[in-house]
Amino acid sequence: MNIKAVIFDKDGTLMDFESFWVTVSSYAIEDIKKVTGVTDVSVEEALGYLDVKDGIADINGILAQDPYPVMGRAINTCFAKYGCRLTDGEMTELTISAYHKNVEKGIINPACGDIVGIMKRLKNNGIHLAVITTDDPYDTKKCLTALGIYDYFDEIYTDDGVMPPKPDPYCLEMFLKKYGLEKNEVIMIGDTLNDVNFARNGGIKVGGVAKNKNNRKILEEKADFVMTDISEIFDHLN
Repeated sequence: MNIKAVIFDKDGTLMDFESFWVTVSSYAIEDIKKVTGVTDVSVEEALGYLDVKDGIADINGILAQDPYPVMGRAINTCFAKYGCRLTDGEMTELTISAYHKNVEKGIINPACGDIVGIMKRLKNNGIHLAVITTDDPYDTKKCLTALGIYDYFDEIYTDDGVMPPKPDPYCLEMFLKKYGLEKNEVIMIGDTLNDVNFARNGGIKVGGVAKNKNNRKILEEKADFVMTDISEIFDHLN
């Protein structure tokens, strides 16, 4: 492959997922309990509706790959069991507010060592870089800035409520057109099957990132290759 551009997922690919999102989710759910007055539901049960078990998120689950409206509906389903009568739309608004309020409590750790050096090396090699994430603009900028890599990306596509989210290839098509790239010159790097499906829908190759055997097995069946982390990306650019 003669790769001229790399598109990264954010959570679980550029930054450690659980240390940030499971932590933020726990605090957000506590706030939702207070606002709704629904105190009987446990944080652990609500996290289960987001496909988090024992502090680990399912890579194909809601927290790992879906936008806030899907998360809001899942939380509402859980809270409705305990008498909550909010609409899905109202719970989604409350969910977004609770997550934004508690985003500072998430621990932003890079998913690999020397992530700044990796981005710098890619840019020095003339590679266009982009992020496509189902996260919203606010959280995305905060996380990439904290990692020290925000300014390395030519484009950052988020769930802004306007553009369709992954696995719809809309953002990919915009990126290809803007930079005059062919599909065989671009590769997607991500840690979920949603990332794989996004790449397949857009007709580009995809590399998976898996830090445990179970996730590697899942991704190896669908991705073109699987890495332990993105430090291995240079083995797959040519």
